[in-house]
Amino acid sequence: MPNDKALLLIEANIYANRKDYRSLEPLLPQLLDNNINNPDIVFVAANCYDKLKQYDKAESLYLRAIDLNGSAYESVFNLGLLYLKKSAANNSTNKDKNLTFAQQWLEKANEMSPNDVKCLEVLKMLYGQTGNNDQITIIDNKLKQITNQ
Repeated sequence: MPNDKALLLIEANIYANRKDYRSLEPLLPQLLDNNINNPDIVFVAANCYDKLKQYDKAESLYLRAIDLNGSAYESVFNLGLLYLKKSAANNSTNKDKNLTFAQQWLEKANEMSPNDVKCLEVLKMLYGQTGNNDQITIIDNKLKQITNQ
């Protein structure tokens, strides 16, 4: 039953839960055609393409997921990470632009969830790359407060 939307969604969920992105990838075009306005499915597709290092597809889908649900922290955070990965790529011709985008999206993610340790640690690493020592100090203090150290 290749055109059964419910079965397609169940199969996609199985692969996504197993983090089997290679098996999920061929399902994505039809899954997106059936659910283009569902931010959760668009996010799953973006994340899949991200894990498969298909960054252009992932970027456009993260942006779509954010358009559909602007309060979805994971989409915002992952988009920031994506730009950080793109800036670190050996063949990155737009390193500075990607670092700027990474900073913008990661700071937005931090506004959405100011006590998320993972986000703070990524921001600290990013600020280290850009030489922003004032922000590193602020983040270090915030991390100490959160972790009680």
